[in-house]
Amino acid sequence: MRILVLITALLLFAGCSGKGINVYFPVSYSDVKNIVVKDLRKSDPQIVGYVLSKEGKEPITVSEPLDRVFEFEISREEKSSNVFLEVRIERFEVLFDANRFSGENAQAFFKAEVRIRNVQGSFIKYVRFEESKWINPLNYEKGLEQFVKKALTESIRAVLEALEEGV
Repeated sequence: MRILVLITALLLFAGCSGKGINVYFPVSYSDVKNIVVKDLRKSDPQIVGYVLSKEGKEPITVSEPLDRVFEFEISREEKSSNVFLEVRIERFEVLFDANRFSGENAQAFFKAEVRIRNVQGSFIKYVRFEESKWINPLNYEKGLEQFVKKALTESIRAVLEALEEGV
């Protein structure tokens, strides 16, 4: 009986230990001349957030620098060569609190300045995105990976919507 309790305790603590994750985004390197994305955050360009646990904080990273992910995804959607787009990412952050077992323990924040230049003139739009949800802290890797991908997708969608309004 003691062995069963010991094994259960070890599995519980192993499941709760802090682990960072890496989110894969396929990006091809093409020369996009009319889209410029600048990551103004002061952190490593591949770190997009942190997993907070009793052991400290572990990074959440993406496979490519954040500005390249945005540039690639925007260039796939925006085909107009008559528009020059500059995106200044001021904040993109995902925080996951592995110590919270109730309530929303995952938050995503995005804030950017979108500058659009076309034949009609120049426009500046400010876009924001915030999302929060609960993810099971005992087995969070897959849920957190999906949450990061959704946050990136929604942030890119916000930039594209600003582009549509400015064109």
